[in-house]
Formats: sequence, structure tokens, C-alpha cells
Amino acid sequence: MTDNRSWDCFVQDKNPDNPEAHETFQSIGEAYETLIDGDKRAAYDRYGPDNGNRPGPSGYGGGRGGGMHPDDIFEQMFGFDGGFSFDMGGTGGGARGRPAPRQSKDTEIEYDLTLEEAFVGKKVKLAMERDRTCGHCHGSGAKNGAIKRDCGKCSGKGFIMAQTMIAPGIVGNAKRPCPNCDGEGKKTREKDHCKKCKGSKITKQKTKLELFIEPGSLDGERIVLTGEGDELPNTPPGDVILRLRVRSHHAFHTGPSGSRDLYYTANITLSESLLGFQRILFYHLDGRGIKVDCPAGERIIKHGDTFFIKGEGMPKNASTRNPAGDLYVKFNVEMPNLEWVKKQQSQLGGSETINVTLPPKKVDQAIPEDKITVVKMKECPTGKTFYDEKEARSRPNKGGRAYYDSDDEYGDTQGPSAQCAQQ
Repeated sequence: MTDNRSWDCFVQDKNPDNPEAHETFQSIGEAYETLIDGDKRAAYDRYGPDNGNRPGPSGYGGGRGGGMHPDDIFEQMFGFDGGFSFDMGGTGGGARGRPAPRQSKDTEIEYDLTLEEAFVGKKVKLAMERDRTCGHCHGSGAKNGAIKRDCGKCSGKGFIMAQTMIAPGIVGNAKRPCPNCDGEGKKTREKDHCKKCKGSKITKQKTKLELFIEPGSLDGERIVLTGEGDELPNTPPGDVILRLRVRSHHAFHTGPSGSRDLYYTANITLSESLLGFQRILFYHLDGRGIKVDCPAGERIIKHGDTFFIKGEGMPKNASTRNPAGDLYVKFNVEMPNLEWVKKQQSQLGGSETINVTLPPKKVDQAIPEDKITVVKMKECPTGKTFYDEKEARSRPNKGGRAYYDSDDEYGDTQGPSAQCAQQ
């Protein structure tokens, strides 16, 4: 390995515009000093990162290091997978020279649900199989009375040495857990293996988990079931992490990632655009009929105009405490067809008097009053646009939603996005 000054030059040279480069080097330096000093490393392993309230401005003892093990700092900096630690000549040996993992690996599951289910919430039952410490041998992998012998591959150290490229032109010796004994340093003869787990120390366990997806959950949100994941011997079990994937809807769609707003396109007749209307414009995701009150003379709705209904987006989520979103409605004005024009011409005859009968308004639907919510539309804030999900999907991905269903399941294909109506 190179000395501290060389490392400082290397870090600063490779990261000239990174203000954290020097701080990063300090973290490495503190970890390095602990690893090469037998007394310091022993104190670390016994007392932890503070070492009796030892001050640490930025390294593993405090600040940005956050109490990490020195080996872990090197692993994060140089990209090694779990189980690596640099050979700095310290007294600690292999897997036995560093603390055991705080918990086993988490299990991540992607769970698909409809937009309706995300809106109203859903009770979920999961049947899964997980690893658990063998109850017969209590995680030893051996039968009672069996004698474990030093591993022949690592000579009982629990690790093997390997040359690894740390950075371009820099090669260092690193140690990693011995694959023959899984870093334990001891091996059990095959005939002495536990009959239940066959020496693997773990067994498969079938379980059923129940959880409730709260109303207003969004695409990409995660639900954590603490301690319900796989378990390794002498290690707390990991978590089960459910990542929600909300499928596209045939009529409604959501906004950009993290937005609680909903978007809907409604069709109205020419009469309704000019003379207003009061009818159930659409059915919401929870089955309610949304009756819009737009009196005659209040406004003229032009084709492509957008208005919003306060609080009718995705509902408030109890876990995140985010307020309810709004519902943005874009209007398509249905123009009369050619048959209507011919009918007006025949009624007028040769008269020059203009007396046109507009196409009738749409008939309101009869549903129980307790299933109806009467709302008033409001003008959109200045600069607010109708979010067109299909158009957004055609643009290069810049960190937005990563999951979409196929195009044939996308419901709304009505025209391009439009500016909201201005006051």
C-alpha cells in the first residue's frame, strides 16, 4: 500500500471538484490507523467506534462515518462486496476479527396492484419461504458432540488473501472469507453434519404474512416488515421489503413520481361547453359518482381547457402524513357531426334567419345520493399543465417512474397536453 500523502494526492487528483474528497481521505486515514495498530483495533472491537468517547471529527468515530467498522469504510470506498477487508497487518483475523453483521440480508419483493387498490387500500396476504437458523443444531451445522477441525484451505484463519485492483495502477492485498468454511475457520466432517440441515446451518420455513396497503399509496413506495426475512446463524433476521408497482388505469393516471395528483379527461357536448351543466361527469376510483356543478354563465369551457377539483387526487396517506392530492380534469368538447349540420340547413330552408338548435346535453345518471359527491371546479394555478403520462413516457427517462404497463393497457389517448385555463 502507499503512504498517507500519496493517498491524499490521489484522492484530490481524482476528485478535483469534490469538496468531500479530503474529508473522505481523513475517514480512510483514521480507519487505516486503527487497522494497523493492534491496541487501537483491540479497543475498537471491545468498545466500539467511540473508544471511550474518543472524539472523531469526521471519520468512523463520528460525523460522516456514523460508527462504521473500519473494514466497511474500505469496502464502500473501493467497491468490494460484503466479506472483504484490507490486510493492514492488524491483529484481527479474517471473519473472526470483525463484528458479525448487524442483521441478515433483506428480502425485496415487487408487488403489483391496481390504481383503485392504491386509492382505497388493500389487505394483502403473502405466502413465502424463508431461511431460518436450524432448530435441530441451533445453527452449528453439526450433530451433538461433533468435533470441528481447522479448515484445510485457510488453516483455521477464516480468510484467504487475494490481490485486488483498488484503483487504476494500484493493487493491494485484500482478505476475504474462506469459501471452504464460510469464514468460520472450522470444518465439520460430512458424516458429522446435522441430519436436518445437512450442514448448511439453516432450514427453509414456510410462512404467511399479512399487511395492509394504506389508501393513497404511490408507485415505488416501500413497506417494510421488520424481522420477517431470511436469517443467518447468530444474526438477527433481515426484513421483507415490499415495493409497490401501481399499474396503469384505463381512465385516470397519476402525475410525476411522488405526486399525489390525479388526471382525467372528460367529454362534454357543445351545449355543455357553452351553457354549463350539472351532472355526474365520471365515477371516481372508489366508485363515487363525481357530480360537477357548472352553472350557465359561469364560464365557457373550450376544447382542451383544464380545471382542477381540490382534494380529489390520491387520498392522504397516514404513514407519510402527506396531504391529499388534487384531481385535474381536461375537457374534450364533442363537436356536432355532419348529420346535425344537414338537419339545421333543412329546417332553415331559404330563410336567412339564424335559428340553430344545439345538440342536447348529456343525460345525468340516476344513482343513490350517498354515492354522489357534488364538486365545484376551480381555475388552475398559473403555469400549471395537464400532465400527459403517455407523452412523458416518450421522453428520455430522467429519474421518473421506472415501471409502466404496455401501451395497449393505457386508457387515455385523447390529444396532446394542454395549458390550464387562466383567470
